[in-house]
Amino acid sequence: MDPHSSGPEIGAKRRHYTAKLAAAGFSETGRDIPIARLVAIADKAGKAAEVARSGAEWILNSYLGARHRPVMQGSFTPAGVDPIRRYLDEVILHGTPDKVGDEILRLREEIGLDYLLCAPLSHQTFMLLTEKVLPRLS
Repeated sequence: MDPHSSGPEIGAKRRHYTAKLAAAGFSETGRDIPIARLVAIADKAGKAAEVARSGAEWILNSYLGARHRPVMQGSFTPAGVDPIRRYLDEVILHGTPDKVGDEILRLREEIGLDYLLCAPLSHQTFMLLTEKVLPRLS
């Protein structure tokens, strides 16, 4: 499940997948269903937001190019929605280790997240994820 969708969008995709499996006579029991999330973690929420913003800008410029972003924006966000703001508000998990851990636990409850693929947006994110977030999730 893609790293460019919001939690609710991924939840809908997961329910659709489960329904299609059931319609074909299969179950998701015993299957790994990876869900990818972009992650920015820092000791201070403001620093994590800076890392998340930088990551969102890089992603959008990589996919769309700064010159084409206004034209192709509709493929990433609804009309009139700033794609950077959408990534910050709905897509990237960012904040302190406690906040990100809480968000992952919320996704576990709300959408059945049980296999997380993390794309850390900084070295510090990777370190804090492995040292402070993951231990509390096991």
